[in-house]
Amino acid sequence: MKNRFSMVNAFGWATFCALGLSAGAVGCSGADTGSGTDTTTASTDNSTASTTQGVCSCENAPPPVYTPPQGDECNDQFSGRATALVADLLDGKVHVVAGDTGNLPKAGGDIVASTINADIKDLIHAKVLHSETEGHGEQAKSNVTTEVELDLDLLEDVLRGLDLGPVLNGLGLGNGLGGLGGIKLPNIKIQLLDSKSAAFCHNGYADAFANSEIAAVYIDGKAIRVTADPNQKIEIGPLTIVLNQQDGFKNGSYAKADVKAVHVYWDHLVDITVSESESDIKCVCGG
Repeated sequence: MKNRFSMVNAFGWATFCALGLSAGAVGCSGADTGSGTDTTTASTDNSTASTTQGVCSCENAPPPVYTPPQGDECNDQFSGRATALVADLLDGKVHVVAGDTGNLPKAGGDIVASTINADIKDLIHAKVLHSETEGHGEQAKSNVTTEVELDLDLLEDVLRGLDLGPVLNGLGLGNGLGGLGGIKLPNIKIQLLDSKSAAFCHNGYADAFANSEIAAVYIDGKAIRVTADPNQKIEIGPLTIVLNQQDGFKNGSYAKADVKAVHVYWDHLVDITVSESESDIKCVCGG
């Protein structure tokens, strides 16, 4: 029998934390400017946000209660995680996580995280985030579904609005991101991302696979052809976009698979992952 704890009843809670540039940001109460040096963290129903200044206070859903599987004489060891959105700016000075199941316990079970919206105001808007990871029988699996829009062309304004101008200047970008080598950061819109991974045992041996599907990708309004191949790379100056980014490993009784439907990064400046599914299994029950 499947054991489950849910971060929300499907889409029943508006679970988001918007990092705003003012006290009126959606989902957050007024920001305390603080000293600008200590890192403070705000959390909301499995969505978290950190910034070098202020406190973003968001409504929390009831804490989950986990019940492990019962009654199996032999249990393979499971691991997995499903995360709809992870965004790091300026080497983690700003950190946002949304639609994150957390790690699946070794004993298995089922964890669901559903989030209606997750925003960094004027920069990232994600919606219909649904993540699930589970382990039972001889299989672990994870999946994530979401949509996202990244307004990277507004990144400098957002960072300065968060009072991160000094850090930005320290990277030598004080004269504007668009002026760095003549690069203009794009607006990226991705429709209906779905990532899946699974790891399973058969006669004591492990195997794993992962894949993602993307309905459509638009960069500055222009449609980009999405192939079925893993690790499709798009480069815009120093900015790299990887679609269906896959990683995996298997060795005898252990296997893992990980897929990021979309990974957008520019070293030290921005690192955004959308729809990541990871599944691992260690086969201990034999053939």
